[in-house]
Amino acid sequence: MFKPNKDRTYLITYIDILGFEAFLENHSLSEVYDKMYSLLKALKNTKVQGVVEIKYDKNVSKVFQDYITNIPYFLFSDSVLIYKEIGEDHQPNLSPEDTVFGEMIMSLEEIFKSAFKQRIFIRGGLAYGKAIIQPGSQGINNILVGKPIINAYKTEEAQNWMGCAFHESCRDLIENSIYTKDFLVPYPIPLKNECPILNYALGWVDSSIKDLKSMFENWETFKPHHEVIKSNTMEFFEDSKDRSPRWLGFGIDFHMNL
Repeated sequence: MFKPNKDRTYLITYIDILGFEAFLENHSLSEVYDKMYSLLKALKNTKVQGVVEIKYDKNVSKVFQDYITNIPYFLFSDSVLIYKEIGEDHQPNLSPEDTVFGEMIMSLEEIFKSAFKQRIFIRGGLAYGKAIIQPGSQGINNILVGKPIINAYKTEEAQNWMGCAFHESCRDLIENSIYTKDFLVPYPIPLKNECPILNYALGWVDSSIKDLKSMFENWETFKPHHEVIKSNTMEFFEDSKDRSPRWLGFGIDFHMNL
């Protein structure tokens, strides 16, 4: 019988499609299928390509394209659980925690951009801590237990926009990460209920998508609070659309010294 290692630590993201219940009520089943298919296409960005440089000595190095993130996830209905164990493997000069944190936020940035381009409006929450995650065979009989799963869900659910925020459990990760400056935006997160959320947002909006503001015209709202969510997102878009993009695959993303 499988006995899980109860000391495993994970960084977990919970993502939900905004207004999905109302969408179900107002659209055909084939339109719902199209939306879920678009979400699956966005989730391909849990694998992100970048440029890796391996230095063999002071004067010899090799640069090549490779996947710099590869993060597993579960998809159930309109929700996604993305998870990555904090293990012993890590990038040179980075802690295991910061290695996983970097992989996760690089993937999330690409997922959010891809979803927005396909008119899929999503929201996410991240949490950190010990959990048991046992994928079952053939994608069934999965076991997922732990406080960071609950905290990630509560963090996602408490927000009032299309965005991605961080639970209090991520504080040390954010304060000590080399990725915070390039990938996160200090921002007062719009909330609809109380939750210990840090005032940092995933920086998924930058100048690379500033010309896609017209996507908001295709954002259907069915209830008054949907308009509030849309308005808060548009405000964040306006505040962030001139940020310099972090071009993955342009320049060196990871250095490895051998």
